[in-house]
Amino acid sequence: MAPDPCCMALLSHRLCDTTLARFDDVRATGADAVLLLTEPLGRAVRGAGLDAALVLSPDDLYRPEHGAKSASRRIVPGNADLALLALRRARPGHARYWLIEYDVFLPGGCAPLAALDAASTADLLLPLRPESRAANPRWFHWPGLVIPPGDARPEAAQQHGLICLVRASAALLDALDAAYRHGWAGHAEAVLPTLAAARGFTATTLNAVARRAIGRKVTDGRAFNAFRCTPSAGALIYHPVKTESAARSLRDALAGSM
Repeated sequence: MAPDPCCMALLSHRLCDTTLARFDDVRATGADAVLLLTEPLGRAVRGAGLDAALVLSPDDLYRPEHGAKSASRRIVPGNADLALLALRRARPGHARYWLIEYDVFLPGGCAPLAALDAASTADLLLPLRPESRAANPRWFHWPGLVIPPGDARPEAAQQHGLICLVRASAALLDALDAAYRHGWAGHAEAVLPTLAAARGFTATTLNAVARRAIGRKVTDGRAFNAFRCTPSAGALIYHPVKTESAARSLRDALAGSM
């Protein structure tokens, strides 16, 4: 039997109540769900129904053939895409791979992600529209972006966008692997959208797909950003929500606003 075309992975550096609750939400979509952990499973939870857990060792993540990209041997900052590449190697055969960090929270569950997955064939799905280097030249991680001379992109074509929730096609991930072997390096939030544009892959946002598929947006800059989210009318996807206490507070605030 051919693998499910969609693989949804939850990425976490720790196994805690929040990680387990978010993974339950992902599994409820019916997709091929994988829990990606960058720390070993604790003895207390071994055998606790986590047969879908994939523990990534440093050697799984930081491949010597990826050169400068692997040099820091740290996920933070900017190397979550190495977990996507490790997932692609460990679970070959899928057409699309989702990476969902543990602090991405959908108060109503992850069913909207499954609906958006079915509604788009884009190679790259991002939660929000990426910004160009020209529009945001002061972004802290631009200096780390390395593009080999043969692939040089004008600054106007360089982009960055949040990837704490992202879907990438197998073809784009294969191109990403090849790019790192060829000398690309830098923060994943810059490399992925810039490479997609450089290689002619299709890219869009969750909201663009949602407006077409279900007639509404699913998130915005208040609900989804790098540092702090607040309740937002109509938003279905939030980041960052790092604890179950924060998740309960957000649910209560949303219930009170209805």
